[in-house]
Amino acid sequence: MAKWFDRYYGPDLVVGGPESAQRTLEEKLGIPAGQGMRMTIHGVGLTVAYLAVNVDESLSSSCIQLMGIKPLARDEPQSELGRDVRNILLAYITAQRMDRPIVTHVQALSAPTEDDIGAITEMLKSRGVPHLCRMKNVYIGLVEEDNGRIHYDPSADAGTYLEWAPTVQTDFPGFVLPTYLPENPEVAELAPGSMVGVIARTQIVKSTQAVIDRFQWMLDWPEEGDLEYFEGDGQRSVVIKPSNGLSAVWEFVEPSRPDSRAGQVLERYGEGPWSIRIGVHGLDAKLGDLESRGTRWSEIGEGPKGARRVAVNRWDLRGIPIELEEVPVVYRGISQGRSA
Repeated sequence: MAKWFDRYYGPDLVVGGPESAQRTLEEKLGIPAGQGMRMTIHGVGLTVAYLAVNVDESLSSSCIQLMGIKPLARDEPQSELGRDVRNILLAYITAQRMDRPIVTHVQALSAPTEDDIGAITEMLKSRGVPHLCRMKNVYIGLVEEDNGRIHYDPSADAGTYLEWAPTVQTDFPGFVLPTYLPENPEVAELAPGSMVGVIARTQIVKSTQAVIDRFQWMLDWPEEGDLEYFEGDGQRSVVIKPSNGLSAVWEFVEPSRPDSRAGQVLERYGEGPWSIRIGVHGLDAKLGDLESRGTRWSEIGEGPKGARRVAVNRWDLRGIPIELEEVPVVYRGISQGRSA
């Protein structure tokens, strides 16, 4: 079940002025204030904040990964690994249109163990899929040229900017370690309007089947039991489920009508990451909170499983696309906290 996909720990976005973007999410959306932002390891010149949407991190195994690019001195990064990682991430970032709703530094899925990363790497090698391995991770679709430059080939992974990494990462300060559901989880008693956790990353595509076919050719994954299919208003979705029940899912959205919301996004921006969806217990109360903050929102129809869903006006969030979905019952997991 779910084979290598343990969790989607941090649907990400790369922004200009990450400190200002974080303050906007605190003030206009209501995420907990004061969560740490720090430079990434190896001096690669990126800042990162792993943003939980509730102070109780036993409610979710996923966060928002907010990143920004910082200028470097002439002699930075000082290590070969740092230079390699910076070039890898810039290869992904610069392959995207900068006007997209979300620009990703990489879409990192977590596998249960480092041995799983090794098995994924061997399968990619055997099938001729371009990739690079650095640190404990494997980055798919990257090609190193003779002159040392690295570029991203979207045909390798259906344009998904895919990385696999171990689910437990202790090398990254502040990294959200996995929260797991016990066998008999308790129901969490939350105030109406509480944001619970990140429940989905959505990705707009021309063909959901083409993406799934490519993944299965690359990695014999996902298996049929890992997938859920949904028909909506002017769109169809395929959801890839992780094994961790408190993790965000990865939802691929294919427009079925050009005049639908999904069709208009595809026409305007092309394929790529679309939004971050947050679960809310007591959506009406949260919408009242947004209005008190001067944050606009609009109904967008039911989510994949029929729950009420709204889109927050992204221009009130410095362009960050956030959806909110009603979560009537919330279970409490066992949190391992964050890496030191």
